[in-house]
Amino acid sequence: MAARGVAAALVGIGTQSLLSRNATAPVYRELLSLKILWSSAATLGFAWTALGSGPRAGWMFAAIFAFFDALWIYWRRRLAEGLG
Repeated sequence: MAARGVAAALVGIGTQSLLSRNATAPVYRELLSLKILWSSAATLGFAWTALGSGPRAGWMFAAIFAFFDALWIYWRRRLAEGLG
């Protein structure tokens, strides 16, 4: 069930990213902020669960979301600097 939830979340974020690829810079910045908040919370949640008695797959999910979080933070900073 967790894998389907993760897949649904990634499909939703990916689809919204595709649909808004030609959006204005302010809209894009807000979407990046939302993605950063969401992926940070997901990363912490999976890591917290994996630290407890959770399955080892929790670390894999935490790593996936941490990767996306770092990527989105990078682009959010580039936009803030006016380089995006």
